[in-house]
Amino acid sequence: MEKQLQYFSKIFIPADVDDLGQLLGGNWPHERPGLLLSFDDGLRDNFAIAVPLLEKYGFKGLFFIPPGFVDEPVQTANEFCVVNKIDGSEALTIEEVQYLARYHHIGCHTFNHTRLEDSLTSQELSREIVDSKKRLEEMTSKVVNNFAWVGGEESSYGKNASKLIQKSGFKYCFMTNSLPVTKDTHPFWLQRTNIEASWPMSLVQFQISGIPDIWNWAKRRRICKYLDSSKGPGF
Repeated sequence: MEKQLQYFSKIFIPADVDDLGQLLGGNWPHERPGLLLSFDDGLRDNFAIAVPLLEKYGFKGLFFIPPGFVDEPVQTANEFCVVNKIDGSEALTIEEVQYLARYHHIGCHTFNHTRLEDSLTSQELSREIVDSKKRLEEMTSKVVNNFAWVGGEESSYGKNASKLIQKSGFKYCFMTNSLPVTKDTHPFWLQRTNIEASWPMSLVQFQISGIPDIWNWAKRRRICKYLDSSKGPGF
């Protein structure tokens, strides 16, 4: 990961959620594009490994956390991860979540790392979307404005979930379908590009080359059409 951050530092401005707000408001005073790094699932190695490196190179991370994982007893954490499709076994502690909320940024990633498919009931959606926000705010005593969908498969983007996310007090909503954010991007259609810490630099460079953005064009279009959005996410 350190080599990736060294490379990113040469071509991007380290950006945070406040910079994102400026960009979406039409104000970007920098000569270079910004890079906002996000981390999913509330894994403790995000804190133990990623945070020190981010701070070394002047980046602030955006950590999307399922609070149900944080609250899960250590004795049953492995089972929780298997059931909820989390690639790991050790969650952040509440104290670590509080640190991230104070010095970086956090966001909701549903309550239990749940794909928000149309098969979920209204009660289940409320638990995963509304209650996840409430629980993170209880943990940190801060307003949580960010949300990220879980999974990324087309079936994981449900219509009812999309409506509830927009009604639940979030300011930004992130997807995972690879497209740069511009001043014209709607704040509930913020796409991310996947990069893993273990990847060689050649693959990292390919991921940010723009080719994956093209590959994901049809998928983004189908999701937009399915969710019946009039927000104009861009393709």
